[in-house]
Amino acid sequence: SDTNAEGLRNLMASFPLSEGSYYYQGQWSMIDQMFVTGPRERIASLQAQLLRVSFLLVPDTGHLCERPFRQGYRYQGGFSDHLPVFVDIR
Repeated sequence: SDTNAEGLRNLMASFPLSEGSYYYQGQWSMIDQMFVTGPRERIASLQAQLLRVSFLLVPDTGHLCERPFRQGYRYQGGFSDHLPVFVDIR
């Protein structure tokens, strides 16, 4: 179940393993978590979503894919080494 004994609901529990919010050495991982509590009817979406838009990504030519727009330990105009996760709450 995605709800524990204290009523916390993990909105990342059913997130596809093939996707992720964090990129490291050519692999995406879902290390970001989002928990909510309260009546289910107040939560419009019972699953968190990943914001994967082009302006947050740059090509990773070493791995032939895209990665978040950031560069090592020096800021070069990017946003973060994680993609944003969000949930729709009424």
